[in-house]
Amino acid sequence: MKTTVGGLFTGVAAAALALLTSVLLIPAPVAAASTVECRAYPSIPVALEAGAPKSFQVWGELCARAADLVDGQTVQLLLHGAYYSHSYWNPDYDNGSYSYARSMAAKGIPTFAIDRIGQGQSSRPPSVDLSVQDDALVVHQIVRALKSGSIGETAFGPVIGVGHSVGSIVAWQEAVTYRDLAGVIITGMLHVVPLHTGVLTAGTNFRPAFLDPQFRDANLDAGYLTTAGGSRAQLFYNPGDAGSGIVAWDEAHKDATPMAEFAGAFTYATTDLTRAIEVPVLIIQGQNDFLLCGTGAADCSSAAAVHALEAAYYSPQAGLQAVVVPGSGHNVALSENRGMAEEASASWSRASVR
Repeated sequence: MKTTVGGLFTGVAAAALALLTSVLLIPAPVAAASTVECRAYPSIPVALEAGAPKSFQVWGELCARAADLVDGQTVQLLLHGAYYSHSYWNPDYDNGSYSYARSMAAKGIPTFAIDRIGQGQSSRPPSVDLSVQDDALVVHQIVRALKSGSIGETAFGPVIGVGHSVGSIVAWQEAVTYRDLAGVIITGMLHVVPLHTGVLTAGTNFRPAFLDPQFRDANLDAGYLTTAGGSRAQLFYNPGDAGSGIVAWDEAHKDATPMAEFAGAFTYATTDLTRAIEVPVLIIQGQNDFLLCGTGAADCSSAAAVHALEAAYYSPQAGLQAVVVPGSGHNVALSENRGMAEEASASWSRASVR
């Protein structure tokens, strides 16, 4: 039986009801809890090819309450989108009230947010050397590190991959190739090729990062791109939903992304690769996502509409569920209704992943 309730759609009515009950009790977004501590791991060794020396480093940040750092604990591995770093998940803005990482940790689910390879404070190999598949291999090594106890002195149990935008595509690829994720949460990514005018002209908002003053001293090759100044409000936010402060913070903390990986990510828009995912999947989608929704793109008006679009791309084993966050643009974690996304994520993680 298919049920549509409170912004959630799933083929399993009982699961929907359980998640709805939690979502209806959503508190206002909370500041970083005093019991949550975040610790940086600045140089996790990784390789770009299977069997090759681990000559590159990934930067990561573990946020957790001390009581939750026990062997076997579920952890969320957070994968940011293009032109971002780990700070998307843990912005140093407004006393932590926009921090998905801290919010999850305060709810008892530790998070590990990385700078994906080639971005943030992680190693930046030549841009042509990076693809979604390479990124997935690196993420696989991080999953193994979390499970082995080399991060946080805790041998974590189930690892849930949580992606945003291109980070969601990396989560897809990792889940299919390595099958070591216990669940996948997708935000800011659907199987759609948007054809409306806004998206078709959005390419003018990207440029070589070395031409941007923010990256002038970063020694990046011409294949690393970033966003043009002042473009992020249109690309990543719904104007009626985003506060000017968080948008200004976003502009000041933008990052650079390898063009080869970014271009390759578009090939996943219509792929049925995701049908090979055999673990639970939750989609959390912004209702007013400029890049994915609206005329000429996906119908994001309701959870039922998103589920109807995406169901054919997932196997029955995925038990696909969907949540639509009212008013949110592409950046669900930085939207005004982010508390809804956080509560849905936590409730689903507890109920669906073992």
